[in-house]
Amino acid sequence: MLSNITPQSSALNQGPWVRLETAVRNHVSNGNDLYVVTGPLYEYYFAELPQANEVHTIPSGYFKIEMEQSGSTIKASAFIMEQSASRSDNFCNTEVSIDEVESRAGINVMPNLSYNNSQAIESTVFGLRSELGCN
Repeated sequence: MLSNITPQSSALNQGPWVRLETAVRNHVSNGNDLYVVTGPLYEYYFAELPQANEVHTIPSGYFKIEMEQSGSTIKASAFIMEQSASRSDNFCNTEVSIDEVESRAGINVMPNLSYNNSQAIESTVFGLRSELGCN
């Protein structure tokens, strides 16, 4: 659906973003189930959409959260990438906590988790780091 697209800089899209998407696909192709939540960030003005015939707000960046559940254990990693990212940037260096994504995006990613479980998962970083190929 076209409602599911937003303008993304080519350097971001063809650089760290596609490498993160590839890492997620590779992890899933090994038989792992992941839940993925992704979306735009509108934290500051980024740019005008060239040659647009209607008003558009271009996101300043994007987030992607991957979560894997095994029994009662949930491991998760979150990433935030700016539109100004370089094609050569390493997505591993953009990992943040889910708490940071929630704060910056204004959303609650796991609203049905108990407070204790959500605190343990959402406040940590590097939950799926090695599974996604980050050292």
